[in-house]
Amino acid sequence: MSIPPTQGKSANGSSAEWRLDAELLRSTLARLRERPVSGAIWPPTLLAFETGLPITEVELALDPGRQRDRAAKPELAAWSVYEQLLYLLQPGDHDREVCQAAHERLAQHLWQRVSPPRDIAAIVSEADFMAAMAALTAKADMSLRAIAAAMWDLDRKHTWSKSGLEPYVAGKKLPPLDKKEHLRTLLLVLCDRAGRPVEDVEHYLWAWDSFRPRPRFGRPQLVTLPAASRDQEQNPLRISARRVPRTIQLTMSAATIGVIALIVLVVIVGVALLI
Repeated sequence: MSIPPTQGKSANGSSAEWRLDAELLRSTLARLRERPVSGAIWPPTLLAFETGLPITEVELALDPGRQRDRAAKPELAAWSVYEQLLYLLQPGDHDREVCQAAHERLAQHLWQRVSPPRDIAAIVSEADFMAAMAALTAKADMSLRAIAAAMWDLDRKHTWSKSGLEPYVAGKKLPPLDKKEHLRTLLLVLCDRAGRPVEDVEHYLWAWDSFRPRPRFGRPQLVTLPAASRDQEQNPLRISARRVPRTIQLTMSAATIGVIALIVLVVIVGVALLI
C-alpha cells in the first residue's frame, strides 16, 4: 500500500528555490537509471518490483515536487524510499551525497509522506478496503439518506445518490478508479462524522489508489552475445561458414573444384611429356 501524505512544512521562500533542487534530484536519478552499473535500464515499474515499494512511492521519488492533483500541494517522498532506490542504482559517493543534500533542502519546503494509522496501513487488498469502508460507515452511524445529503451539501459536482453509494458504504463493491473526487467527498463526510482527522481522507485515498492496475515486469535480463558472436568480436577477420550466404559458398566450392582439376591436368600433361 502506498504511504499517503499528511500535513508538513509549508513552502518557505519562492518556488524557484526548491524547484532547482527538485530538478537536481530528478536529473541525477534519471542518469543513474539510464546508465546503471548493472547494465540494465530501470523503469519505475521495475524499481517498484525489486524494492517492493508501491509504484506511487517510486513515481513520486523520481519526480520530487509532483502534485497528485490540482488541489494537492507539492510532495516529497521520504528519504527511506530514496535509500532503497539508490541501493539498486548503485551510485558513486558523489551522486549519493548530491541526492541526500538535495532531499534535505527539499524537506524544508515540501510536504513529506508519513505512515498511515495502523488500521488503514492494514489495507492491502480490495477486500480489505471494502471492509474498511463498511467499518467506517458503521462508526459514522449515518443513514444512506443522511450520507447522500451531506455529500450534496459538501460538493454537488462529486456526489452519489442514496442508491449509488450503497454498494460502497456497505462493503459490497470497490469505488471505481475514475471516481476519486466522489470517493473523497464520501470520505470527508464519513471521517468527520466518525471523529477521524481530515488527514485520514488522504490515507484512505492512497490505499484505494494502490489497487489501480499497473504493468508488470519480470527481473531485468542482461543481453549476452552468442558464443559465435563473441568469437567474431575477438577475431574480426575470422568468417564463420554459417554467416556466409549460400550463393557465395557455392561459388567458392566451384572455384576449388576448378583449381583441383587444373592441377590434375598439369600433372597428366607433365607425365605425358616425360614419356
